[in-house]
Amino acid sequence: MYGIVLIIHSWLRWAVLAAGIAAVARGGARDSSTGKWFTILLDVQMLIGLLLYFVLSPFTTAALGDFGGAMRNPQ
Repeated sequence: MYGIVLIIHSWLRWAVLAAGIAAVARGGARDSSTGKWFTILLDVQMLIGLLLYFVLSPFTTAALGDFGGAMRNPQ
């Protein structure tokens, strides 16, 4: 599950970048929907990133499971 969501997160960054470039190229027109799509894609990218870090990451869940041991480890 972690690997699949990580791949989606990695590929979604290009969609966010393309939407951002399109929004800037349109000049930020108020009637343009490119800014709206850029914001939606950026929010989804951020949500998936937080989900990966706090819920699905094996490193974070191991560290939160034994917080004292994780703090003693210098890495």
